[in-house]
Amino acid sequence: MITSALSQQFDVRHAQRARDVGQLALDAAPTATRWPVSGAAIAACRLSRYAASSRLRIIGAVAATPTLHRLAPDLYDRMVDTGLLEGEPVELVDGLLVHVTPQGAEHAALVQRLTRHFAARAELLRVQLPLAVPDGRPEPDVALAQSAGIHEHPCTAVLVVEVAVTSWVDDLAKLPSYAAAEVGVVWLINVPIRQVHVFAHPHERHYDSECVLAAGDTLHAPVDGVPPLPVSELFADFG
Repeated sequence: MITSALSQQFDVRHAQRARDVGQLALDAAPTATRWPVSGAAIAACRLSRYAASSRLRIIGAVAATPTLHRLAPDLYDRMVDTGLLEGEPVELVDGLLVHVTPQGAEHAALVQRLTRHFAARAELLRVQLPLAVPDGRPEPDVALAQSAGIHEHPCTAVLVVEVAVTSWVDDLAKLPSYAAAEVGVVWLINVPIRQVHVFAHPHERHYDSECVLAAGDTLHAPVDGVPPLPVSELFADFG
């Protein structure tokens, strides 16, 4: 980056110097000799200025489109198993390591509230644990999923719940992975505006339906034994 910056400065200074030399030659030369001298200098100046501006445009375009490297989920699993990511606040989403936002008080309160609500189906309940989706290892705040045993993570879930206080964009980015894993329903809780987006009917890497629930609406988990959850009750005491 330092070399590129110095190179850019050199090109710009070179163009300026060529223009100054051309102007000096034009002012100093007799009338009869002005055109040959000034024409060559001005042509050189224009060529140098064009080269400098073109190089700046090319460098800017390259810097704006970096090449991303995606990790295979099995490689990520080996990194976790060997402790290479211990203490690192990341999860694998669509092959990329994504920073996990630290939990604030509202986020923690909602996770606790949802955990208590789903307690009737404790055998399915997973709180902030990985799912082995095809292209990642997202760790939803709450999920209802059948166990895959002690050596593997579940590869899908009946329901996934993501609580978004400041992580709305990151949580939206997980939807293609959840759909690809055929997660039946996703609740994406938008805490700042007290709404819940419900995504259902996964198809390839997207959901065919989305509805937005607010105060006065009720959430229904797609499993037996879990009572309906009014949105107003979910956000009770949140103000």
